[in-house]
Amino acid sequence: ERQKAVRDINRNILAPMLIILSGITWGLIGLFSHDLREVGLTPLQITHWRNLVAGGTIIILVLIKDRSLLKINPRDLWMFFGTGVLSIAFFNICYLTSMQESSIAVAVTLLHTSPVFLMLFSVIIFKEKFTPNKALAMILAGTGLLFITGLIGAEAIPITTRALVYGVLSGFGYSLYSVFGRFALRKYNWITILTYTFIFAIEIGRAHV
Repeated sequence: ERQKAVRDINRNILAPMLIILSGITWGLIGLFSHDLREVGLTPLQITHWRNLVAGGTIIILVLIKDRSLLKINPRDLWMFFGTGVLSIAFFNICYLTSMQESSIAVAVTLLHTSPVFLMLFSVIIFKEKFTPNKALAMILAGTGLLFITGLIGAEAIPITTRALVYGVLSGFGYSLYSVFGRFALRKYNWITILTYTFIFAIEIGRAHV
């Protein structure tokens, strides 16, 4: 009974609160990134320092609490290269570049092309069914993006080709986290995945900053 009560609390109270909190913190990325760009930092530098602070904090906590979470099979490093380099580092650089070229609102909108890419990946890689409802959702999402980005519609916000390309690439990179993460979750704890994701993201940033 006690375990059931705890599960109910987690599902009905804690989970919604964490979703709301994640949305709030996600929104703050654009605000702080804008200030960092104003003082002269590039998208690559901002991405590197963000990953360094977040990743460093997680690594320290894991070392203190449970070092066994750091044990992985070297053959699985490709998963964390995918989540860390191809997703976290890549999409953040593209996202911040798109924001620099346009605005926070446009960059965030283009980032949310990620569900479209993820849907395609789920069909191609994980053999999920592509239903009429999914097709309709893709069409509606794509149409909305066309209006918002200024490709159609008189009241839309015009953006440059560079901002559009980097924005769509950020959505592509963001979708890859779910793809590689799904493979990793079959074998590892989510904390392990997060830790090695940032280790790879930090290393790629350190090599180019």
